[in-house]
Amino acid sequence: AGNLLWAWVDTVPGKQEIEAIEVDEEGYVYLAGSHHNGEDWDMLVMKLRQPLFITGKVTDSTGEAMENVPVTISGDTTLDVITDTGGYYGIEFYNGGTYTVSPNLPGWGFTPSSRTYSPLASRMLGQDFTDGRWTGAGEARPPAAFSLDLLEDYVLYSVPSRLHVVVGIYDASGRLLKSVVDGVHEPGAFKAEWKEGIPNGVYFVRLSAGDHTETKKAVLLTR
Repeated sequence: AGNLLWAWVDTVPGKQEIEAIEVDEEGYVYLAGSHHNGEDWDMLVMKLRQPLFITGKVTDSTGEAMENVPVTISGDTTLDVITDTGGYYGIEFYNGGTYTVSPNLPGWGFTPSSRTYSPLASRMLGQDFTDGRWTGAGEARPPAAFSLDLLEDYVLYSVPSRLHVVVGIYDASGRLLKSVVDGVHEPGAFKAEWKEGIPNGVYFVRLSAGDHTETKKAVLLTR
């Protein structure tokens, strides 16, 4: 089912029934048909915009799903999506056109490195990127140690290996107020916003990754 953009109806005496379906290069669907109203034929033409999808999974060289991998879409539309806990990504389009999709994890290579659709005129499922490996091409090596720092609006943190990472905001009594991060990370440096929904006060930001735990004190004062 698509989204109806426009429709045209007219009555033309003495015409025979006409049926047609066509998809153009931009992914628009055209429907043409007719209906006999007892005396004349009602002619109907519809132009619909159908949702198009690109979906797939990102895995490493062992076949394990890779969570939190940025997947970049470029071309007629430019955006980034993040793989979920199962390594899956999905993008929905309402216009066809030319697009290139590729994992964008610094220092990592995948097979294939990218996928191009020219034009995108149908739903593309199972567009996987496999055999993810650290290559270091054009990037520094992953950080050799854990780190946790605070900026005005962001928590900055790094992990040296693929780990499940949790960053939480705690009050002075040790009560968890907000989970800022909770998921598997590849080695690298990251940032996350932490202030939203937190009132003024003194807090503790805690990073937990594997056996490592690190805490920073934060004072929030807003006007």
